[in-house]
Order: sequence, then structure tokens, then C-alpha cells
Amino acid sequence: MRFAEDIGASKKQASYLLIYMAISTVFSRPLIGSLADCKRCNRIHTLQFAFLLLGVSTTIVTIATHYYWIAVYLVIFGFVEGCFVTIMPVITSDIVGSDNLQSAFGGMMFFLSIFMATGPPFAGWIFDVSKNYSLAFFVAGGSTVLSVCIMFIISFPSKDTKTLLNEKDIKIHKVVSST
Repeated sequence: MRFAEDIGASKKQASYLLIYMAISTVFSRPLIGSLADCKRCNRIHTLQFAFLLLGVSTTIVTIATHYYWIAVYLVIFGFVEGCFVTIMPVITSDIVGSDNLQSAFGGMMFFLSIFMATGPPFAGWIFDVSKNYSLAFFVAGGSTVLSVCIMFIISFPSKDTKTLLNEKDIKIHKVVSST
């Protein structure tokens, strides 16, 4: 909100930014949930695209000179947040199966919480040192884009994740059933 105030937005306008983000995340959740249920949709690629959009928009927001550009950024941020919240449990279940979902999802959220807890103070420290928001946004956006690139390298050479997991589950089920 301070970023918006620094480019000329009033406190009231800055407070509306959270509302725009919240509305966006509310509408993205059912949309992404429906998309994730589509057989032709690769859930991992959907999440990768969303994070790529987030990383690029986080980097680009540094050139925002008007309140409306920050509002657009937060609508995108809300959309991606809704995508993440909706699709991550499904992808985790696809990867580890429903029997291991609780511990895998809990472990993932534990590590995620470390970054969510340390990210804002780190960004604040970057601002305190540089007296500029740009570097903090570049670090946040750049690390997101880098993680997406790593995800693309890992996932693209393989077959569709859903197919691989279903074939593996069938083989495991056959082995367990025959014993």
C-alpha cells in the first residue's frame, strides 16, 4: 500500500487495492478448479503459467507510475493466488497419492511458510538499504521466474503427469492386489 501512496494514490485508494486482489482470487478459484478438472488440461503446466505470469508482472510493476497499473498487478496477483490455493492440493495428490496427501501437503506448506514469513521482512530490508522498491520487486519476481524455469525443465521432457501417475497407480494397485 505504501508503494501506491508513494506514486500519488490516496490512503483510501490504496486500501481498495486489497479489495481488488480479494475479488480476483474469489473469481479465479472456481475457474481454475473447473480448468483443473478438464482432461485436456495439464495441472502442472497451468500452475507454471500462473507463476510465470506472477513473476513477470511482479518485475514489471516496478515501472508503474499510475495507481491503475498497481491495481492491474494486484488483480493478477489475486488470480495467481487463487490458482495456487486451488490447484496445489490437487497436484500434490496427483504426485503422492491420496494416502500420503496429508503429510506431503503439510510438509510443503511448512517450507512455504518459511518463505512467506521471511519474504516481507527481507523485502523491507532491501527497501531500507536501497531506498527503492524496484530491487525488492526484481528479487521477488526474478526468483519466481527462476523457479518456474526450473519447473519447466523438470516437467516438459516427460509425458503428461496425469497419465504417468495413473499408469503408476494401476501398476502399484495390480502388485498389491495380486499379493
